[in-house]
Amino acid sequence: MLYDILIKNVEIIDGTGAPAWTGSVAMKDGTLVLAAEDGNAAQIIEGSGLTLAPGFIDVHSHGDMVAGHDYARLCKISQGITTEIAGQCGTSCFPVTPESKSMVVSNAIILGDDEKEHLEEFTNLDGYKKFLAESSLSSNMMTFMGHSTLRLSVMGPSDAKPNDEQIETMRELLEEAMKQGCAGLSTGLFYPPSAYADVDEVAALCEIVAKYGGIHTTHIRNEGSEVLKSIEEVLEVSRRTGVALNISHHKVCGRKNWGLTKETLALIEQARSEGIQVTLDVYPYLASMTKLAACIPTEYFVKGTEWLQDALKDRALRDEIKEKMENFEDGRYRQCGGFTGVMIGGCPTRPEADGKFISDYAAEIGEDPFEVFFDMVIENGGQCSAIYFTMCEEDLDRIVSMPFTMIGTDGLTVSLEGKTHPRGWASFPRAIRLFVREKKLLTMEEMIHRITGLAAEVYQIPNKGMIAEGYDADLVLFHKDEIGDAADFSHSNLLCTGIKAVIVGGKIAYEDGTLTEECPGKWIGLGGRR
Repeated sequence: MLYDILIKNVEIIDGTGAPAWTGSVAMKDGTLVLAAEDGNAAQIIEGSGLTLAPGFIDVHSHGDMVAGHDYARLCKISQGITTEIAGQCGTSCFPVTPESKSMVVSNAIILGDDEKEHLEEFTNLDGYKKFLAESSLSSNMMTFMGHSTLRLSVMGPSDAKPNDEQIETMRELLEEAMKQGCAGLSTGLFYPPSAYADVDEVAALCEIVAKYGGIHTTHIRNEGSEVLKSIEEVLEVSRRTGVALNISHHKVCGRKNWGLTKETLALIEQARSEGIQVTLDVYPYLASMTKLAACIPTEYFVKGTEWLQDALKDRALRDEIKEKMENFEDGRYRQCGGFTGVMIGGCPTRPEADGKFISDYAAEIGEDPFEVFFDMVIENGGQCSAIYFTMCEEDLDRIVSMPFTMIGTDGLTVSLEGKTHPRGWASFPRAIRLFVREKKLLTMEEMIHRITGLAAEVYQIPNKGMIAEGYDADLVLFHKDEIGDAADFSHSNLLCTGIKAVIVGGKIAYEDGTLTEECPGKWIGLGGRR
């Protein structure tokens, strides 16, 4: 047999957690063949001194918002990611109605120009799948339906409890998506309008997800002093419905809450012992990133972000919101210790402010920090991002050490140069460098299992996540002593080190720091549906 590619004499970490071994792996028509070294191949790669692993799976991606753009392709494939699981935190590109289109745009922190142009076509998952099929993808993509997007399409930005008809309409739209291969429902219970839902509403929707064997992934309601209560809330949904649960980017925010991971993880372990299917993902950083406007309490979004942008011109409203922000201990502002802990991530109207703490930027231009904050929200709505320094190292290490924790980027990228959180460009090599080589919390085999085999198992992706006969030829070839992150909070868009090549579907999509002309990524449905 003439193979397409043969990698020989390479250290193989197969994604199962088993010890590494040295051998050869071949590819033919997009699948793996565990071949002899003397096999014939159109391309032979000498693997001596290199390590081969299954393609990394980003279990928490927002790549659906920018699919096909070169910067979105590069930031993920360059860190070894061959599959993205997107539509997270309650926000997806579907379902969109003519009435909700503008609200979806203003609610999304990032949305590419192509996605905006085609948004009206995303009435359901099939409409979005068609768009993906016509886009240039380096990595594969699976997607959830976002609860905020779903709610906007049925109820607008209202904070009301849905009536029976509205619940039924949401259930019907979700069931349609599940039939089309949707991974399940993502809730963003911190973000309006998903934040306005109660347990009954989420459970009513997750009944549909459970019916099709899907997953509920959630940005819980409160990651501060009420983190235990918030985890109990989503566990209650699983107890009622039997739906599998993943808690997104698990963390504990705010200095006074540090150490609560001892209790959150005990709570999750107890739920797992009861038979609840619950897992976690995490990104390997001590700062989070989301909308700058997320500093404002949720009750001010009931008329939508566009309304709030205009309303913030009123002095009385500014003073009212300022007072609430200063007194709300679990708000982003207080959790960061004020604007000295809030870095401007990417501000379209003020690029000169990117990468600066709001306090420093305000001093630089001679204005009050709160006035600068409100002005930036008015100018940018939900499109200005911020980086929030709220976490501690001990909690992060404790979360990573759990055998049911996976890695996700939660990455928000806007361009090749646009300032962002370094997690969008470097989470996976950073996790290997930090937790394997330096802290030795995990062996290399354990870490590779978390980001490949375990992720594929949890998200029900057959034929991925392992180096095994007949599996999809999604692979990462790297120097295990050199793989690491170069990006930081000052220079967020730097390529990772130590990755020789990334292969998707048997085609080299990234090699020696450069995207190739190959765009082999495909949409993947629940259970591997195409």
